Amino acid sequence: MSMRLLDTELRRFFSRRMVLGSLVAALLLVVTINVVQFIRSTPPSSTFTPALIPGIPDECRVGVFNHKPVVDKSCVEQREPIFSGPQDAHGQPGVSVYFGDGDRRIHISKTFGGTLQGTGIAMTLLSIVLASSFLAADFGTSIGTQLMYEPRRKLVYLAKTLAVMLGCAICVLVISIGAGLLQYLGSAMRGISTGLDRHWLWFRLADLGRIMLASAFAAPLGLAIAALTKRTVAAVGILFGMMISLGFLRQTSWGAPIAKILPINGIISFASNQFGHDLGRGAKADLTSLGSAAVLCVLWAVGLTAVTLAWFSNREIR
Repeated sequence: MSMRLLDTELRRFFSRRMVLGSLVAALLLVVTINVVQFIRSTPPSSTFTPALIPGIPDECRVGVFNHKPVVDKSCVEQREPIFSGPQDAHGQPGVSVYFGDGDRRIHISKTFGGTLQGTGIAMTLLSIVLASSFLAADFGTSIGTQLMYEPRRKLVYLAKTLAVMLGCAICVLVISIGAGLLQYLGSAMRGISTGLDRHWLWFRLADLGRIMLASAFAAPLGLAIAALTKRTVAAVGILFGMMISLGFLRQTSWGAPIAKILPINGIISFASNQFGHDLGRGAKADLTSLGSAAVLCVLWAVGLTAVTLAWFSNREIR
């Protein structure tokens, strides 16, 4: 495969209205979320209310006042019962604290990891839509239109596959960098920007690389299903239908093994880096490691691409 062919397909990928429109919409959403966070970014209140609680979860501490801990009331209520007397219902002495408002300042070192995780899951699903529409309708026509182009040469289809994989990974990179820059600006101007050491940077780069790979894994699935069924809506419906059915299949003895090997399960597990033991579910219906999720994604991507290549190469050219 020549680099010129791949370069041509990449140019076609990024010249489409659907890709450009999706990138603009995603960046606008990122800007909106960060603006809202910036407006709401306020330090803990200086007005505190004395209270008695059985214990202080570390994640609920927001400061110290009069040599006593200040805790976020809403955080404590989710984890510990609150009582008004000097002792709890079992006669055990409580901990004297002050209730204060939660610290809503933007804190990039604590929040950006979760931002990347949420972005990763959303971008893998968007990658399916972008890739499956590469051979079919563009944005502004119809997502269910029959394929406008059917590649007959294997190298052309492989070039398109690599183009959607690289294109979707680049989209993730652009959106993630935009979100990171906005969170850093918000943290520096009206929040907390400490904790950005090399270890934090290394983990965030690892998260970003994993999410880019997850989007790259998702792209050939959408492209192959759309190519075989000749409709973008079929690929979107099938893969999104798998995601919706995962919850039901996990609850049944016969469906658990099926749920475990579905491609969408591998993609979401790989993107989120969460597995059965992380979510309190049984391993029978869930992948157990990042390696197993990666293997499942690669097998589905390579397998569907091979089937599509064989399908097109054996058809008559009309």
